[in-house]
Amino acid sequence: MPTVPRLNGPTVRATPEPSRLGTPESYAPVNPRVLGTIGQALGQVEQVVERETQRMDEVRVNEALAQYGTELDGLLLDPNKGFLNQRGTRAVEGLDPFRDGVSMARKNAGGSLSTERQRMLFEAQADRLARQADSRALGHTSTEIARTRDETFEALVKRNLAMIADNPMGAEAVSETLAATRQLVATHGDAVGWSPAKMQQVDAELRSQARIGQVAGMLANNDEAGAAALLARVQNEILPDKRAEVQRLVERETIDVRAQKARDELLTRFDNVDDALAAVTKEQEGQMEDRTRQYVEQAFADRENRTKRQVQENRDLAIQAIN
Repeated sequence: MPTVPRLNGPTVRATPEPSRLGTPESYAPVNPRVLGTIGQALGQVEQVVERETQRMDEVRVNEALAQYGTELDGLLLDPNKGFLNQRGTRAVEGLDPFRDGVSMARKNAGGSLSTERQRMLFEAQADRLARQADSRALGHTSTEIARTRDETFEALVKRNLAMIADNPMGAEAVSETLAATRQLVATHGDAVGWSPAKMQQVDAELRSQARIGQVAGMLANNDEAGAAALLARVQNEILPDKRAEVQRLVERETIDVRAQKARDELLTRFDNVDDALAAVTKEQEGQMEDRTRQYVEQAFADRENRTKRQVQENRDLAIQAIN
């Protein structure tokens, strides 16, 4: 039986329990091999995670490509609406709607992808599928056009000319469409009564439109230097009535970009518009001076307006705080 301490008895003092954690001296040092094994295991885990991520990306991309391929098959092969089942003038008139359908199917299929890597993988394969579908459509139209009147054939050529000029499918697709259309002209032009001179004229226009589209595409991607270099190399392939216009476009875009860069550099050097404009007069000339001056004046005006708005906002906040 336990003894109960009395008030007049001996003092009862609690005895502390020994520490369960131990002292620092009680811990043995960790073997470096163990640490290395742990690090290796963590690295293997990361590799597994990366492989699984890549696998899931491929699964999602393959699903999107399968959807895209199915929709393309429908656009081409549907018994009632499929493009390859259209005959005569419908094969020409349906070419633009078919291409619109290809673009929409691509957008629908890629819309479910959630990462940049998935979209990049999808777009690379989708380009190939789109070109194949367009090539089949053009081939079918080529076959049908042999049985139609001259006006229908010319309508097809004009549509392809417009598509090459607009360049909506990228440089590679434009090149393929150009080649297919030139082959179409060479193969069927004589059959519909086009003279050799007429076919040469159309071929020259096709090459001209393709070059203009390539230059315009580079300008749209802010590659002014590349556009200028390409134009210098292929300007003789552009029809004379279009050549000067394209040259002016490249020159204007190049001057604009240079003027914007000059403006940005001047804004870092000067705090007021008068000094910046004086530097423009001293350092620039001709169209470059005019464009740089416009950009500098606009930049300082925007800066002044922002300062005024900030001052007014601070004033309003101060009034609100007082009230």
